[in-house]
Amino acid sequence: DFVDVLDDGLLEGGLASRPFDAEGTASRTTAVVEKGIFRTILLDRKYSRRFRLPPTGNSARGVKSPPSISTTNLYLKPGTRSFSELVRDVGEGIVITNLMGIHTANPVTGSFSLGASGILVRGGKLAGPAKGFAVAGNVLHLFRDAVALGSDLRFFGSTGAPSLLV
Repeated sequence: DFVDVLDDGLLEGGLASRPFDAEGTASRTTAVVEKGIFRTILLDRKYSRRFRLPPTGNSARGVKSPPSISTTNLYLKPGTRSFSELVRDVGEGIVITNLMGIHTANPVTGSFSLGASGILVRGGKLAGPAKGFAVAGNVLHLFRDAVALGSDLRFFGSTGAPSLLV
């Protein structure tokens, strides 16, 4: 109930912030997931008519392409816990710092199996590097099993997330 996913075309300083989308619809902040509940999809004008929902200002286009749905500044809203508090609460585990092959996650089922690397956690403290292991699961189960969100929101381009304790 603490997971919020936002698409914010108005985020101050966001790399994908803009006053309006490729079809002239005003940009806005859209709560895709609110308190752990899926609320809406991102829409351009074509799909807003099809689903009889208001457009969300998420149309984008390239130089040679027609408009299509795209995210703006998509991010997981940060929590209140510091990274060091999350590490302390892990006790024994791994802080995953790199996932390889995330594009191979199944978009229909949400299942994934990815190569990973990170940092071992022992006794609630960072203990050393860990590499060459795999992480498998399901995106929906990942959110279901989430325990806490960090306050350390970081963006990679126009997509952002804080630390997530699972």
